[in-house]
Amino acid sequence: FFFLMIRRPPRSTQSRSSAASDVYKRQVHGEMERLANKIKTLEKENDQIQKKCEKSDTSFIDFIEDHMKLRAQKDSLQTQKANLNKLIQQIEAQISAKEKQLQSKPEN
Repeated sequence: FFFLMIRRPPRSTQSRSSAASDVYKRQVHGEMERLANKIKTLEKENDQIQKKCEKSDTSFIDFIEDHMKLRAQKDSLQTQKANLNKLIQQIEAQISAKEKQLQSKPEN
């Protein structure tokens, strides 16, 4: 009988499957590096956006506080105006009464 001997490659050289595995590992490693860089970029962008939001929130709160102060001032001024209008009406009534007194007095 004739036997066919299959020769195994020496351990120092890679088999085809081992070489393919190394290529795959390099591709995965490259993809992981790319994704890690993308994550870093996104984290930086996120930090910038958060800072902008915080500034915007602070500005909005300041705006609301100013608005509330102005509304309180407006209410106060409207009350003062109403009080002044009442005083004007009272003074006009007093003037009218004095004029009637003067008109009803006989002239000497």
